[in-house]
Amino acid sequence: MNNINNNYLLKLSITIIIFITIYFIINSSFISFFVWKLPNLFQDWAIPIDWLRCNSIGYDIYSSNIKNCTSDLMAYGKIWLLVPYFEEFENYYYIYLPYLIIFISIFCILKIINPKDNISWLIFILCIFNPSTLLTFERANIDLLIFTLAILIVLNRIFILNWFIYIFLSFLKIYPFFLCLNFFLENKNRSSRKIIYFASLLILISIIYLIFNIRYDFTTFFGGGAVAGKAGYQFLWSLNSLAKILKYSLEFNYIFSLLITLVVFILFIKILMKKITNKINVLKESFFENTNLRIFLVGSLMSLFCYIFFSNWSYREIFIILSIPYLYNLSLSLFNKKNLNLITTLIISRYIFIFLYSYLNVILIPENLNGERVFSNYLIVANFIKSLFDMALMSLIASILIIKIKELSSVIKLQLKINN
Repeated sequence: MNNINNNYLLKLSITIIIFITIYFIINSSFISFFVWKLPNLFQDWAIPIDWLRCNSIGYDIYSSNIKNCTSDLMAYGKIWLLVPYFEEFENYYYIYLPYLIIFISIFCILKIINPKDNISWLIFILCIFNPSTLLTFERANIDLLIFTLAILIVLNRIFILNWFIYIFLSFLKIYPFFLCLNFFLENKNRSSRKIIYFASLLILISIIYLIFNIRYDFTTFFGGGAVAGKAGYQFLWSLNSLAKILKYSLEFNYIFSLLITLVVFILFIKILMKKITNKINVLKESFFENTNLRIFLVGSLMSLFCYIFFSNWSYREIFIILSIPYLYNLSLSLFNKKNLNLITTLIISRYIFIFLYSYLNVILIPENLNGERVFSNYLIVANFIKSLFDMALMSLIASILIIKIKELSSVIKLQLKINN
């Protein structure tokens, strides 16, 4: 018991030190060397709080009248409006709450990575202090909340609370729907009858929500604020980043460029699957007891969905962190306990390069000639290398995910038969 308490206190102490460091970084001009610092701290967070505030004082946030209260269109599902807003706690909503989420997220990252050697400590530090994560902290984007809750639901044993979070996040944005996979892994002793009963109950609640709110959510996700503010060539994390570079540099047709990029991505996945399938299948892992594996499954599904289908700002790269603890432990098994191997080298190299990539994105401002943006060759090359790093890592994650999903489907079928 003393060891457990000491370990907890150590993690809490480390979290406090890192949080204080992050506090000074995001409030200083230093961060401006690596991210586009906005005029106000937590500006991305302030927008959804504005929607709550406007809704609380009687504005219809789905009408043009909302412009009298806030300039931003609704970009989340209507379920967000279930969050209560009290004017007397304004500072808590706009200032203290994002700081609290940052603190919890740091503690969660420390807990899941659980560094014990030099390489894992280096990976942990890079996960926290790389420009993409710092951008997430500086903006306090809603993805930071989703990221933190994704870890908490895997660790949490109060299942009914998890179910509420599944529904809330799934209708808040689209991609957190993949967190629902944890429903089948959170309790290995749950009978098939209970699984069907609870799943049916969650589906029924979801259907009832959709009946009353689908017209609002459809407008929001496909015609409202959710379609605005997509990343372009810079600070982009997406499968289409290579396609954009081909289009800009070589004047390729964009659809053709997308097709080439997708084909290359699929080929990478197939090659990696051939190389690692047999090695991974040898490992005996419990989906119900291996926390890192469960976090990997939900995290990689979310990150891959976003990577393939959206033009994401780089702050959404934070979801990759959910895959890293399992990747690191897997690399130790695949490479005979060698800390610095191909997988860890890829993770570390990518994070280190992001510093250069982000710095160039800030200092090499595109020129505007005849209404068109002209990018520096250095920036184009940096974007190209970053895109290759992203594709390599996401191909690795996708290949492992496909292997484990196939294995998981067999495990769930067997579990249903045993508990029936």
